[in-house]
Amino acid sequence: MVKYIWILLLVVISILFILTSCAECKTAAQCEPREGFDAFCYEGSCAYEPKILGCGNDWCEANENICSCPEDCPQSTCQGSVGKYFEKTCYQQKCVVDVSKTEQKTQAMTLTEKIGKDLFRANFKLNNPFNLKRDSLNVELLLDEVAKDVLDRKIQRMRLTAKKDKQEIVLSEIYVNKPLWSSGSDFAIEEELIISSESRQIEVSDLRLLIDYTYKTSKGDLKQNNLVFKLKELKLVLLKPEVEYACPKPCPAKKGYDSSCNTLTSRCEFKPMPDSVGNFICESGENSCSSPKDCGPCEKTLEFVQFTCVQNSCVGEIRSDVNVEKISLFDDNKRTGFRLHNIYNYNNPFNAFADKLSVDFTLFEKDDEISQISVDKILVLEQNQQLAIAEPKLLLKSINEKKTVELQLPKPTIPEEEKTLTLQVFYSVTKKGKKQAGEYKKSLQKLIIVNTE
Repeated sequence: MVKYIWILLLVVISILFILTSCAECKTAAQCEPREGFDAFCYEGSCAYEPKILGCGNDWCEANENICSCPEDCPQSTCQGSVGKYFEKTCYQQKCVVDVSKTEQKTQAMTLTEKIGKDLFRANFKLNNPFNLKRDSLNVELLLDEVAKDVLDRKIQRMRLTAKKDKQEIVLSEIYVNKPLWSSGSDFAIEEELIISSESRQIEVSDLRLLIDYTYKTSKGDLKQNNLVFKLKELKLVLLKPEVEYACPKPCPAKKGYDSSCNTLTSRCEFKPMPDSVGNFICESGENSCSSPKDCGPCEKTLEFVQFTCVQNSCVGEIRSDVNVEKISLFDDNKRTGFRLHNIYNYNNPFNAFADKLSVDFTLFEKDDEISQISVDKILVLEQNQQLAIAEPKLLLKSINEKKTVELQLPKPTIPEEEKTLTLQVFYSVTKKGKKQAGEYKKSLQKLIIVNTE
């Protein structure tokens, strides 16, 4: 009997051992994880209960919606039109009313405007309808044809206006302060105009872009002018959705500029980087060969001068096909008690970097009472403006005695400049031991002065 009891006990223990070894788990860590649920082990089996505030737990909780957790909230929707230009859409895990992407189209236009011999071109690109919180009007301004007598154009301001109910309103205004050196896309100015309006939805027409700029004439005078590009055919719908956009990440790169996002407007802003090529600022270490967009182009051919880049330096010279005339003006100058034969020598065109104006003074005759003539000072004048001065103190004592004075003319601020010059000569005569002062003027021919630097 005892034998059978021991056998029965062994069978029970074996069954319990088998059941225990076949259990699914002993702890929650042995259970397969499920998104949105907490796992636990109950009597050897894995059990699950929904997490509180968890996406994927099949409960659409108060902080969840179709955008933040579509698997829990399939019964809700975030789509469909709201009026003509707006629609429901998901943004930043929220259902918002935004500008309809199906209604919005990108429009591009090109307009030209001729001022004198300058031909300006403006390329426009914008979305229509226009999202006031996100979009911008992209403007590319460049020159197609360049007037030779207009220099150093600088774009000062851009102003966008439009008509609403026959009233003119200002949509945008920016200060540019960038040079427009020459023709071609390499020198183009690109700007983004941010349009503002208090209305949630308005339509405007008769858009005009007004551009103020300055320039220098061939004589170096600073002038002001303006351009007007008329976008007559454009009817623009301006929309202001309620959604608040986040900053784009990252902001796009722009050569010569540091980009960052303004958290108040959620728009990227660009500031010129110091000591950087392409920021429209000619800084130390840059020149017209290394940074033509910042400092202006070097290579150009003018009426008398040609500029080229040589070993990263801009070098100018009088064109090989230009006939440089060597002028020698004879002046038979009779003064009281003496007579001078003077010759004024200079090149025309005159290279202010390399040439000099020379005057040969020869004492042709004098009275016996005069012991010497002194050429004390020479002024080079343009009208009443003094350009150069020399104080040689030349002494002429003997007949046919010749002495020479050389004068350096100042470099003009522009490459080529026409001037009419006058020499004013101050002299003194020693007669019977006493000095007597005098002066005279001599007009030169019209002279082209060039600056090859």
